[in-house]
Amino acid sequence: MAVLTASAQQIKMSPFEQRANDLISVLNDPKDLDKVFAPDFLAQVPPAQVVEISKKLLADFGKAVKIAKLTPKSEFSGTISVLFEKNIIAQMNLNVEEKPPHLINGLLITATEKTSASLEEIVGEMKKLPGTTALTVAKLNGKDMQPLVSHNADKPLAIGSTFKLYILSELVRSIAAGERKWSDVVELNESSLPSGMMQDWGKGSSVTLNTLASMMISISDNTATDQLLTTLGREKVERMMTTAGNSNPALSLPFLKTVEMFKLKGSAKQKLAEVYLAKDVAGKRAMLANEIAAFKKEDINFADFLVKPTYISQLEWFATTDDLARLMNWLRMNTEKSPTDKARDVLTINKALSADEAKNWNYIGYKGGSETGVISLTYLLQSKKSEWFVVSGSWNDEKSRVNDLEFVNLMQKTVMLLREKTP
Repeated sequence: MAVLTASAQQIKMSPFEQRANDLISVLNDPKDLDKVFAPDFLAQVPPAQVVEISKKLLADFGKAVKIAKLTPKSEFSGTISVLFEKNIIAQMNLNVEEKPPHLINGLLITATEKTSASLEEIVGEMKKLPGTTALTVAKLNGKDMQPLVSHNADKPLAIGSTFKLYILSELVRSIAAGERKWSDVVELNESSLPSGMMQDWGKGSSVTLNTLASMMISISDNTATDQLLTTLGREKVERMMTTAGNSNPALSLPFLKTVEMFKLKGSAKQKLAEVYLAKDVAGKRAMLANEIAAFKKEDINFADFLVKPTYISQLEWFATTDDLARLMNWLRMNTEKSPTDKARDVLTINKALSADEAKNWNYIGYKGGSETGVISLTYLLQSKKSEWFVVSGSWNDEKSRVNDLEFVNLMQKTVMLLREKTP
């Protein structure tokens, strides 16, 4: 559920995390060092020496690209992995002062290693992660998908907010059938929780279907999602799962609103979830219409399910990475011309790639999702040669949080390697 991503964003970064992010620009352009490094550090490693170290790193490894991994030991110390242009990762110990402005008082490179140089090596890295991972990389040709890399691609996993692609697909179908228009206006009567912002809009606000779809996909707005699901019809979206190629839609029935998921997982000691999971589909639908509808969202207890994975293999939205590849391909094939082509604009608002990498593709469509123990990212890509590809990866761990940053970096690297290795 995207609320977890939003919650993480709303938490103020620790001094360690702030200075780790500052380090990228310092490595590439070592100036104003006294604004980043503590006097004690600069007394031991003078500015001229910092500049020389930076020059050597640039010569040997290329520019520092980003922080690939953060492992805090406290608010003020930990280890970081810095990714450089030449596919080198440098492991560093980083310490900052406990008193503001929390300048760096310790920095030591402990190891360097070459990152994955092939899609097969990406799979090797995924296999080392705890829990279960899956990856599909495929070339698209009409309805056909030519697998380039496949890892657990037929294993259903929780996908978080990536499920919103099924709602977008049903909107596309209804517009193609002449049942709806992008400009149709509806009243905003649903109210969920972040991620997003529409939960703060006034009840009864007039919004177009285009606005709802754009907010749902680009910032994973949960209220927009629930409003679209209600407007389009829950059972129609469920049928769309089959139409768009989901291999086991029964796992996701009934197709839940985000607020319903929050209520089920956030009731006291998950009692509602236990009762719900014991019922058949008809019983679950009745419970959604009654007990769950009556449960106030203000009573949701986030402490019950934000800290550790909660029912992620039972109570979620499920798809294999092959399912998600077929879903993106369905959207591609059904949005080639007006009026459904607006969906392609919606999918590309948030590209989830660096600006430098995005320039290497004709088109980038994207949707991702996460909750505690779950992350899933799917890309629809058109190369400069006008060939179409899909990249979809998921990671579930029922025992602990997954490292979102590490997985995002792996997936972005997969996209880059696909571009580099595809003739």
